[in-house]
Amino acid sequence: RLRARLREPRLAPWGEAHGEGAPLRLAAARAALERLVTLGSDLDRPVPDLTIVSGGVWSVAPGPVVALAVADVVRRSGATQLALDPARLLGPIGTVEDETLRARLLGDLAGDLLTPLGSVVVPAGLRAGRSAGRLIVHAATGTSELDLVPGGLELVELPPGEEALAEFQFRDTVVLGTRGRRFAIEVGGGLGGLLIDLRDVPLRLPDRPDRRRELLGAWQRALWAGLEP
Repeated sequence: RLRARLREPRLAPWGEAHGEGAPLRLAAARAALERLVTLGSDLDRPVPDLTIVSGGVWSVAPGPVVALAVADVVRRSGATQLALDPARLLGPIGTVEDETLRARLLGDLAGDLLTPLGSVVVPAGLRAGRSAGRLIVHAATGTSELDLVPGGLELVELPPGEEALAEFQFRDTVVLGTRGRRFAIEVGGGLGGLLIDLRDVPLRLPDRPDRRRELLGAWQRALWAGLEP
């Protein structure tokens, strides 16, 4: 049954996935993403302003969980907006040699091409403790404030189309694009809102497989409502 489920992303990547099929598809997508990052990415480059994931396999999980999957694999300090190309249209459009035609296609599809998933912020160099500082998010709908706890994940609701200013006030110097204690970052909303990833960079996982599965599962369940252990 598991082998059959693993074949489903290739046979029907946009098909529905029920029960344990959805987490299994997401695990396969994460594994594929990890291979792509290992083979084709220069991890010394700055974090891009926009990160795009592609394909229907990502549609089985909520926006925050997709953002978490990307943050698990692409471990670089900084801030990026995350979007989904669900129909995998960017690749074929990129093969069009005529620049004018390519721009026209992008213009015609601009409103429907990408699904905004939100923003991901990953600071590095946090010291262990009860609190690393404070975050204040100024959005059109109001202002929210929360503690930054090292090793944890914080999710701020920020709907698609909404922009906000995230003010970080750290107790110690961290790396968030540059080194410092105070940062003001413009972030965009999406289906996954604003994800603040306060875990280690690079991500440190237990050596024992059972404990590693338990920890990864706990992070995922925290952002995936209704997911069974």
